[in-house]
Amino acid sequence: MIFELLNVKNYIPFKSVKRVQDINFEELYKNGKRVVLTDLDNTLISYAYDEPNEDMTSFIRGLETIGYTVIIISNSPASRVNRFLKALDLKGISYAKKPLKSGMKQALEFVDAKKEEMVFLGDQLMTDVLVGNRMNIETYLVDAIERKSEKWYTKINRTMEKFVVRRIKRKYSSEYNEKLSERYGR
Repeated sequence: MIFELLNVKNYIPFKSVKRVQDINFEELYKNGKRVVLTDLDNTLISYAYDEPNEDMTSFIRGLETIGYTVIIISNSPASRVNRFLKALDLKGISYAKKPLKSGMKQALEFVDAKKEEMVFLGDQLMTDVLVGNRMNIETYLVDAIERKSEKWYTKINRTMEKFVVRRIKRKYSSEYNEKLSERYGR
């Protein structure tokens, strides 16, 4: 595991987009994707909300209309995550401990699909992108919805992220330019 954490290439997403709505899920479905694994906080909704808002609900319902199974994988406590799962009638994992694999492995038990049929959405390199890549699942990095409401531990991750991004830029400049430069600068 320690080598996976030190390998800076594990922090490079498959693709980086502004919002989850910017991903062409219809095209991905045509290409064989069937499961959307997703982080909750600042990926689908701001920490400021305690229940699904209209944007989040319509996004989830749109994915289901296409034919996707949606599973939430969050490091947030069960008291928070379960409200969203119940309101949206979804399955998911709280206290997922990302970037550890245990929460992702639990979530994969909810579906009968190959990893090649999955995508993972998240807003953090240090947790979401790292665990997605460690699990060999196509991972999409999205901009955080609202950083001012982030928890203290997420702010620590954002600080560490700056060091990792500098290493990616130095060691993998073409991938940095292609996938991360719009977010972190040239």
